[in-house]
Amino acid sequence: MSVTKNKTLIFIFIAVYYLLYLTAIIKQSDFWGNILSPIGALISFFLLLQAYYKPSQPKYVRAIWLFFSFASLSWAVGDIMWAYSVLILGIDPLDDLFVTILYFGTNLFLLIGAFIFALNRFRKWNALQLLIDSLAMSVSILLLIWIIYFDSQYENLYLVSKVGWISAVTIFLDIIMMTGVAIWFFSIRAGKIASSVRLVTSCVLAFALVDLAYYYLYLHDLYISNSLIDSIYMATLLGLALSAIMTPENIAGADDTELYGDYSNEGYRNQGLLLLVGPIIILFFIGFDIQSLLIYFIIIFLHGILSNHIQNSIKDQRLLTREKELNAELEKRIDERTRELSEKARELEKKNRQLHYLSSQDLVTKLYNRRFFLEAVQEKIKNCQDDHILVLLFLDIDRFKTINDAYGHMIGDKLIIALSKRLQKFTDPEHDLLARFGGDEFVLAFHGKYHNGDIENLAQSIITLCTEPIHLKQYTFHITISVGISIYPYDASNLDALIQNSDIAMYEAKKIGFNKYVFFNEQINAILQRNLKLEILLRKAVYDKEFSLHYQPQFSIPDNRLIGIEALLRWNCPAEGPIPPGEFIPIAEETDLIIPLGKWVMNRAIRQIAEWNNRYQTTLRMGINVSIKQLNHNGFDEMVKSAIRFYAIPPEWIDMEITESIAIEETYDIHEITKAIRDTGISISIDDFGTGYSSLNNLKIFPFDRIKFAKPSIDHIVNDEFDKEIIRSIIVLANFMKIKTIAEGVETAAQYEVLKKLGCDQIQGYYLGKPMPANEFEKAFFSLPQQPILENSSIIP
Repeated sequence: MSVTKNKTLIFIFIAVYYLLYLTAIIKQSDFWGNILSPIGALISFFLLLQAYYKPSQPKYVRAIWLFFSFASLSWAVGDIMWAYSVLILGIDPLDDLFVTILYFGTNLFLLIGAFIFALNRFRKWNALQLLIDSLAMSVSILLLIWIIYFDSQYENLYLVSKVGWISAVTIFLDIIMMTGVAIWFFSIRAGKIASSVRLVTSCVLAFALVDLAYYYLYLHDLYISNSLIDSIYMATLLGLALSAIMTPENIAGADDTELYGDYSNEGYRNQGLLLLVGPIIILFFIGFDIQSLLIYFIIIFLHGILSNHIQNSIKDQRLLTREKELNAELEKRIDERTRELSEKARELEKKNRQLHYLSSQDLVTKLYNRRFFLEAVQEKIKNCQDDHILVLLFLDIDRFKTINDAYGHMIGDKLIIALSKRLQKFTDPEHDLLARFGGDEFVLAFHGKYHNGDIENLAQSIITLCTEPIHLKQYTFHITISVGISIYPYDASNLDALIQNSDIAMYEAKKIGFNKYVFFNEQINAILQRNLKLEILLRKAVYDKEFSLHYQPQFSIPDNRLIGIEALLRWNCPAEGPIPPGEFIPIAEETDLIIPLGKWVMNRAIRQIAEWNNRYQTTLRMGINVSIKQLNHNGFDEMVKSAIRFYAIPPEWIDMEITESIAIEETYDIHEITKAIRDTGISISIDDFGTGYSSLNNLKIFPFDRIKFAKPSIDHIVNDEFDKEIIRSIIVLANFMKIKTIAEGVETAAQYEVLKKLGCDQIQGYYLGKPMPANEFEKAFFSLPQQPILENSSIIP
């Protein structure tokens, strides 16, 4: 804000000064004219010198201001000497050599400043166009001077000798300055000129013109000091000072084109029309001179033709340069794109390798994964020769989930890795395949000439090595495996069937015990077909017509009092006849048919115990077997409660029998079971106790109401002291924990007596009562006549 204010004050000061000086000129006051003239030049000098000391401006601009300030200073000293000669000495200084030299200095310094500017600007211009413009403008100006100054007469050249050599050089400098400025403006064909630059060039041009006018008057003895021509001199010097003030400050580092304009002599702006000023001046001064006008028009014509040719060449060169730049840019982008593509290709190749690794490798064991194994085996089947076979071994770790749940997945993974390393000893990477199918399943493929004996030895060797102890940190594991074997092309004609058959054979191996291998054969296939047939029949079965419940009594020891009943499901299929529960119940569980079938059993059993207890005034407990599928099914709790409410019986009349494997291996939370079932008053028995792992530990963890010894635990209790002591220990522990014990599968008096001595609470088996239909059970164990107790004896739909 203060800078703008200072500039305004300077403008006002200069305006006031020039107004005073112009007043003195108009009133033809030589005294005040001679006094004020050097003052104006000194004002210009100081302002230009101040501009020179602005460090923010480019060096060449500061140099211009410096020489312009010298020009003003030279003029000021000349005016002072002029005033001294007139006012003090009383002589005419017009022909004073010293004064003439001082005024000559003004022209010289202005020319140097203009030359610095031209040198900086013209070097960026097209040299040929600049030469043509310079010749055209120089010839035009010289022609004007020849016509105006010398009247086109050679005899008038003597006038040059009249002014002396210094004045002659001064006139020459004026012509150069005027020509230079004219060429500069004449050659500009594109861009914008800054206002400060316009003012400077206008002042230089005006100074040269007025100086030529002065010498014209001087040569013709027409000059009068302190006249209007002197005021124009002063206006040009003050104009230079004003242009210095107008130049923006704080421009360090800025592009000077933003300050002084960006213009060039390349373009199609018709500058030739400016040459018409010459003929106009001729017409004004001397009238219609055909010779002079013809020369001017020839200059204009030649300049137009040559300029047009040069500008076309410039355009072509520019287009060529642009084309080269575009080609270079295109090549650069192509190179960059090529490098990018090469880099991306390398990255893609790297990622493809990673993807291939991830897609073909199991991340835990580093073996092949299922996808890659199937593709590789498919290729082997396609290329299998007539005398070769493809042997597939499907291997599964027995009860691996128990280890995973007990020790954590990290230990489970390490166990899998250890087993995979053992399996790698049986495969040749060049010919055989080994893959982890997922979880605890491994598959091996052997291609070549093999006999059954070779395959059996291989399977047994694998089992032997895999069952050796595995040491992981502080743990030692003794695992068992089951192996299923299928052979292409004997057991299957395609890969899917081959995998499926080996999987089926593996499950058959699990059924017959641990550390076993089984070949897929027609017998297994027959079992599979049989299971499929039973599944279809189960889906079509009419429960009320085909299914029935048999009841087996449970007695207390030693009084042999009837204390409960177990409901056992029987299926009399119209198409196949009686089908054992051990055959159809696993199928029902696999297909989820156990849900509706279990509901039917639950309703039948509850209705029956309600009928018997109400009729015979007893408090017998009905044992009902429940599968994991039923426990996990939504609405199971509500279904049981609904049946109890419907038949209006106490929950204590119901005992849910859950196998030990459910509590140990399945995902169902046993605590949720006890909360959902025991809270209703229903008791819970753990069935088949002793057939799973950690049985004694389960007594501590799970709050069962009763332990049911499995039949295999009772079979050898008479002759096997070890089995007897195990049963004794469990009974003692159960009594301590206030848990009842019941032995099932008791078939002999000797077994009964041993259990009686061991302190077993209850007994169930063929020795005291086999499973039988409801009417036979009622005749055998109830003495009162049958009387309907329930008002509604129907079954819940």
